[in-house]
Amino acid sequence: MGKVFICFLLLCLHCVPCYELQSTVARFQELTASKRTKLYLGYDPYIEYIPDASNTTNTINVYLHGWKGNKRSNLRKSLFTPPAVIFDFPDAKRDNKISLRHASFGQKADILPTVFVLNAIIESGLAQQINLIGFSRGGATAINTIALLHKPQRYKKDLATLHIDNSQCHEMLQALKRGIIILDCPLKEVSYGIEQQVQKYRSSFIGTISDDLTKPNNMLNRIKKYLLSGIDYVCYVALEYMIFPLYTSYAPWREQPIHTVDDWPSKSLTTIVRYDNCDQMVSNNGDISFYQKIHNKNPLRTFLITSNQCGHCSHCQDLFNLFMMLNKPSRLHTKDLLFIIQQPSPL
Repeated sequence: MGKVFICFLLLCLHCVPCYELQSTVARFQELTASKRTKLYLGYDPYIEYIPDASNTTNTINVYLHGWKGNKRSNLRKSLFTPPAVIFDFPDAKRDNKISLRHASFGQKADILPTVFVLNAIIESGLAQQINLIGFSRGGATAINTIALLHKPQRYKKDLATLHIDNSQCHEMLQALKRGIIILDCPLKEVSYGIEQQVQKYRSSFIGTISDDLTKPNNMLNRIKKYLLSGIDYVCYVALEYMIFPLYTSYAPWREQPIHTVDDWPSKSLTTIVRYDNCDQMVSNNGDISFYQKIHNKNPLRTFLITSNQCGHCSHCQDLFNLFMMLNKPSRLHTKDLLFIIQQPSPL
């Protein structure tokens, strides 16, 4: 009889964590239900919780996607590992259409649903440690979200619409401090990408700028150089300050990651930054200064990976390996270690 009782007790103890997780998942799903998200955010981000096999971890990965949408087919598959939460930004592709009107490129329209999801995780008790994984525009969103959580007073009215106060922002930030921030080919500033795309398309239609001013006709080369530079500048200004703000939710005077990173907390975040030196989408301009800013904020907990693959959408096994190493429960924390991984051809 005693053995039967002991077996029953052990079975109960084994089932308690599973029951608790089921209740927290149910609470999370209640907090992120379609009706509630539409009320608070004005749209349905299709928030989805993806469990792992064991259902026992207290860490969760929140994925912030690039263009189109955040469902499994669009995720960075080389980085994806459950338990995870995925969701869509307001301009996500629906019925084979993308809503440019709601495209925010990591600014407020993307930040608020991210904060909403993070708060639901904390409020439901789903996890106390959050890894925030952002690719491209999602990287920009991650940077701006952390800045908001550290200095929420700037977004007091927006947070009030989500019924989130400063103490809740503090709890979310603490959960991120326990986890890992991944910035995979992050969008640093939209202007860098616009400049690169303008030069790319101009050179294909008009011509390239020659820097060879030693030939006899160097005056003609200089005129050509100034003329093409002027065309580049006019196109850049038109796109950055007129067309983008007119047709999307983006505004050059709002959140820019390369500047909002100055509002990050110091010496408390573990961050992995990954660049591809062949990035033709968001440009490699500003990579060094951007990384240096993050490193200066957290000098002993910032990691850099560079690669020379196929550009912006390339996958990097080194990034996944480092993430998995740091994400182990028994990991050696980087209080006394600056770990930099670099492929050939640094930035």
